[in-house]
Amino acid sequence: MRRLAWLVAALAACGGRDAAAPAVEPLPAVEVAIDLGREPIVNPLNLWDLLIDGATQLDVVGVIGDEPVTTRMLDDRSAHVLTRIGDRIYEARDAGWRWLVEREGLRRAAGEQSIAAWLADQTARLPLPDDAALAPYLRREDVAALASDDARAAATSLWRWDAWRIRRSVMVARGLQGVAVNRRQLMLIKRELTTPEAAVGDIGDRQVTRRELHLAAGYSEQVARREYVVAARAAFDDLVRERLLASAKLSAPPAPSEAEIDAYIAQHPEYQSADNGRGRARADIITLREAAARDAHVARLAAERGVRFDLRQSPFEAIAPAVDAPRTAGPPSARHALEILHCVGTATCAKGMELVLAIFGALGDQVRVVAGDYFEQPRLTTLRGALALRCAEEQGRGWPLARALSIPPPAASLAEIEARGVTAGVEPAAFRACMATDRWLPTVAENVGRAQALGLELNVIGIWIDGMRVEALDDPAAAIAEVRARLSQ
Repeated sequence: MRRLAWLVAALAACGGRDAAAPAVEPLPAVEVAIDLGREPIVNPLNLWDLLIDGATQLDVVGVIGDEPVTTRMLDDRSAHVLTRIGDRIYEARDAGWRWLVEREGLRRAAGEQSIAAWLADQTARLPLPDDAALAPYLRREDVAALASDDARAAATSLWRWDAWRIRRSVMVARGLQGVAVNRRQLMLIKRELTTPEAAVGDIGDRQVTRRELHLAAGYSEQVARREYVVAARAAFDDLVRERLLASAKLSAPPAPSEAEIDAYIAQHPEYQSADNGRGRARADIITLREAAARDAHVARLAAERGVRFDLRQSPFEAIAPAVDAPRTAGPPSARHALEILHCVGTATCAKGMELVLAIFGALGDQVRVVAGDYFEQPRLTTLRGALALRCAEEQGRGWPLARALSIPPPAASLAEIEARGVTAGVEPAAFRACMATDRWLPTVAENVGRAQALGLELNVIGIWIDGMRVEALDDPAAAIAEVRARLSQ
């Protein structure tokens, strides 16, 4: 009887697949390949193409006297660390380009509707899976542990997740039919081709600029650009020391006095009980003095010979997550947006939610929360958790349920999720009907895709205040201070 009741509720929520329901469309066996245009010409040692601040020439990081120091020189002497970091920048851009192309395809497929509105009825267009299609999902450990009816519902949701990826690819390809997609293959040796306003590609009649692609590449590209400058600086300093010390004849530093050795041992008490501790302390002091003498010599010669490092750290830029159909909390009139991409259903997810609650508890009267969905390839708990938040949001209870589902252990069964929903003020019958349809699955999937394009990984939450990424994710006090500083700007 319970299974029959579940099926009746599911069919009722789906409209029984009657004539008024959206037309079901068959699916191909695999995702449809999307034409992303030609591969761009890449050069991980071209500072202009990488948008590295301070570069006056495409491959020169600085000078030692009259000698320019190039990225090639530094890459060769640092086990190609610059190439590896530069490749990460291009990988982030590739992900960003794919996102731009796919979203343009969806926009065209949606026609007069917004993408968010168009996504709303897409689950109903998926065919119903048969027993053979559900079999591999029913064998999953997290599904097999559930009661029979619940296991079948869980397997159906997981099947729909994979089926939607195929359906989405079909719709992207349909939207891009007849649309020319082109990534320009540019030999970037002229400065004007590398400015943020320069065009790097076209999607139909839409021109994509270097800056638009940079922002689509998200946090991953911004972090890699900063790491590139750090690595270049370390390799440059190493080369400078090598060059300036090559012919140096430094006098030996004075031997430490007994009083100096006593003072050093007082600062490092482990030497008091060590074998030959006094002799080792003496040797340490001499080593430190020799290093200080070399550093002073290098600094003096660098100033005399005009050593200069040109590259600068790029500041982080505002990148709004801009998710579809965001969930909201807090005062709608608040000037500042605290945007989060997060999950429920794992310990890492719960830690992220605790951080958001700490920020919201301290500054909630000043910010409105704009929340979207993110998780790695779905566990049952994370997928069901995301769908549950959406169904609760229909009743204005998404934020309270997010709190309730962040209490460990994670909820996997529908009964437990519903019970937590009731404690959060959710009306159970409407909630149950919503969960049976998986109608929010395409929206969740689109949010997850956006989060991954922005560089989120390993279920770690992403938090933005007015588009600026919050970096202090391991320290609530530091995160609150970081947000408070943004609010004062």
